[in-house]
Amino acid sequence: MTRVPAGWTETTLGDVLTFQRGFDITRSEQRDGAIPVVSSGGVSSFHDVSVAHGPGVVIGRKGTLGKTFYLDGDFWPHDTTLWVKDFKSSVPRFVYYFMSGFDTTWLDAGSANPTLNRNHLHPLRVLWPPVREQRAIADLLGALDDKIASNRKLAATANALAVLMLGDCEVAPLAELVHHRRSSRMPSESGADRVAHFSLPAFDEGESPEVIDPAEIKSSKFKIEAPSVLISKLNPRFPRVWEIPAVPDIPAYSSTEFLVLEPKCGSTSTLWAALRQAAVARQLESMVAGTSGSHQRVKPADLLGVNVPDVRQLDDRARSNIDGLSSVIHAARRESQDLAALRDALLPRLVSGELRVRAAEKIVEEAQST
Repeated sequence: MTRVPAGWTETTLGDVLTFQRGFDITRSEQRDGAIPVVSSGGVSSFHDVSVAHGPGVVIGRKGTLGKTFYLDGDFWPHDTTLWVKDFKSSVPRFVYYFMSGFDTTWLDAGSANPTLNRNHLHPLRVLWPPVREQRAIADLLGALDDKIASNRKLAATANALAVLMLGDCEVAPLAELVHHRRSSRMPSESGADRVAHFSLPAFDEGESPEVIDPAEIKSSKFKIEAPSVLISKLNPRFPRVWEIPAVPDIPAYSSTEFLVLEPKCGSTSTLWAALRQAAVARQLESMVAGTSGSHQRVKPADLLGVNVPDVRQLDDRARSNIDGLSSVIHAARRESQDLAALRDALLPRLVSGELRVRAAEKIVEEAQST
């Protein structure tokens, strides 16, 4: 029998929240504006009219089930979502965290396409904390998320400054500045229990390699053996440039959708900043082969022929400044990854009542002091 924490209530989701299906709207019906249109995958576009007031909580009901989003301001919940129409005195940000940790995939009521029905959510039994406890939980987890957001802004600013510092350099063909490493092998032949996999999804999820069993990788990958910069040859309209200033202490492999480039001069930071230039992206977009929008690629030989800022021209001060900005980015990213792991460990224990806020605060303090 589940122990009910002091002050908490056994109830149903429908007793504490009212979910409502979102409203259909096509792209052609949307006008320029600042109101986010939230679909099952997140904010997909913007409109000039809202149909729901913030703060709000939206969860995916079709396609991507159960993915949860928090909106500070007014918004338009798309037909592919459910949104909380009535919080019934509950704290919206707590509701966001509660639903983020709530498994809804087993409620799939669709056939070919996964679908979540609000009528299946409302009767579900839950343990619900009093408002004071809700605020404390939301404040604690929110502080971690706010710091992650702050780090993201810091990294974006440092990124922009590093790129700007190369804007006036003369250019040279990329091939003159790099060694292109093409050593390909099966990660399963490494003999290691775990390997670092630099994949496209890992880049998109936060530029942190997946640490996985090499047996899970079914095809040959490029071996990363020295500090490098990876640049994707796939869909250059979405630039993916990944700096690896230090090789992981486990075998490291790159997706073959990347080119593995080691700088001949300077650092990985200056090479990374050179490849992040808008002019470089424009050149790559003009070189794509293939007609499918999702499978356009640049040939490696063409990519190595693009003109990039000639980092050999940089003086020691400029090199040092770019290296420093890169260090800021990587430090912010590492801290955010640690904070996200801590949040994800605390969230289910807090919203279930297993861990009380005061004990969780001590865990956070200890983690941040190490």
